[in-house]
Amino acid sequence: MWIDDLALLIPPPPAEERTVTIEAGDWKAAEQKLGRPFPPDFKQFVETWGPGYIGSFVAFYTPTGNYSTAILLPAAVERPAKAYAELKQNWPAKYALPNFPADGSLMTAGVTDNGDYVGWIVSDAPPETWPVAVWGDEDGMPQVFEGVTFGPFLVGLVTGSIRPEAFPPQLWTDTPLGFTVLPQKAAR
Repeated sequence: MWIDDLALLIPPPPAEERTVTIEAGDWKAAEQKLGRPFPPDFKQFVETWGPGYIGSFVAFYTPTGNYSTAILLPAAVERPAKAYAELKQNWPAKYALPNFPADGSLMTAGVTDNGDYVGWIVSDAPPETWPVAVWGDEDGMPQVFEGVTFGPFLVGLVTGSIRPEAFPPQLWTDTPLGFTVLPQKAAR
């Protein structure tokens, strides 16, 4: 199973090192606001590893905590969805996906240091079947990994067997990629 494979490659941080505890209600609130569920393997990853970076490059979203809106749900999904809709309005041939949350649209789940997004192409099929997609910051259409769901995508990303075109090749100089817990912002 993907989670066992990933845990062998990058063990989850101990609970005391994770910066937030995620409850089922946290996911439900974000899903209701967005009008779409999250795939169960994504939730399992975030709940097990906590908010953080893979390869010091890709940060995945979280439904709770004192984090930047760049990774805090639901704003983390809404912001790139709005940007895509604006780009589509100006260049409809280049940005041909439907706008989120429509079937066939991109629902983001993480962001890179370069401004690329990792997510899924959503549909009326069960979310655990949605293919992963990577939208490069300068690309109109995302790279879709047909038949590859979130958990197996992570294992491939960490080992280097899956290398999105938008990601820099030097990311895989040293594999497996590691995991770094993302600290919460200091209270003001």
